[in-house]
Amino acid sequence: MAGPTVAEEFEEDVFSEESTEDLSYSDLDIFPEFLLARASEITSLHLDHNEITILPRSIGTFHALVALDISNNGMTYLSPEIAILQKLRTLTARNNRFDNESLPKELSLMQSLKVVNFSGNRLNTFPIQFTKLRKLKSLHLGGNNIDFIPPDIGAMTRYVGRIKYCLTLISVTEFCANCAI
Repeated sequence: MAGPTVAEEFEEDVFSEESTEDLSYSDLDIFPEFLLARASEITSLHLDHNEITILPRSIGTFHALVALDISNNGMTYLSPEIAILQKLRTLTARNNRFDNESLPKELSLMQSLKVVNFSGNRLNTFPIQFTKLRKLKSLHLGGNNIDFIPPDIGAMTRYVGRIKYCLTLISVTEFCANCAI
């Protein structure tokens, strides 16, 4: 029987700490500004299953954050200030309305990211930002309409032992013949 995945091990580690703030299913339609008073203490923030459409600039004040879940919100905008979160290791943004233009180029600066999930969004090309993430172990992009994979994706195989591209394209296997998928 296989052991836990990288994401499961990480979630067990992070979510057992006292510094988790879980506002999932809280009927929020804007980012909860009251969290700013504890921004330096929160390591895990769950804002999934709400109606928050914009992740504001103030997200950059959560310097201790290592896990962020903003899934199922209908989000259309991700602030470039997210790149300030240099300790962030898991970013889960499933089932929103992100397209390639709404993903800031600064995501490529987040060198602590290990697990990224942008499944179920409106991406139509493989986000080039992810090819720069040296510690990335798991990347989930399924449920998008990705019809173009840039040549830069080949660079990811130099430093990633296993990436789950989870794309809906059969051609990914052909394109990444040398990838360790």
